[in-house]
Amino acid sequence: MTETTRANALSVPEAIATRRSIRKYTDQAVPQQDLDTILQLAGLAPSAWNIQPWRFAVVTNPEVKAQLKAAAYGQGQVESAPVVLVVYSDMQHALANLEDVIHPGVPAEQRAGSIEGILGAFANQTP
Repeated sequence: MTETTRANALSVPEAIATRRSIRKYTDQAVPQQDLDTILQLAGLAPSAWNIQPWRFAVVTNPEVKAQLKAAAYGQGQVESAPVVLVVYSDMQHALANLEDVIHPGVPAEQRAGSIEGILGAFANQTP
């Protein structure tokens, strides 16, 4: 994070208690280092079986933001924000690549059992 962002960091309770919805943005670009930090931390959030099936798309292209605005029922802030983060899930990819996507904190001796459990829970569900 940049020094300004770090200086303004809040605890989780402070962030929740003081949160607000932003409707107007400046045209100031979001520093790449801040985006990298946000995406890295978001990717570490817990998920079922800890396989983190989510994917993130960073959108700065005005034409794509206009399409997202339309998909978001015309919410102007989607188009006016300097960057839009789209979060989606890709369980098909996660299930096809469990060795690669299973949380790295799962000990080697537990990986096979975890993979078996994940497949048992999710393999027969539709995408």
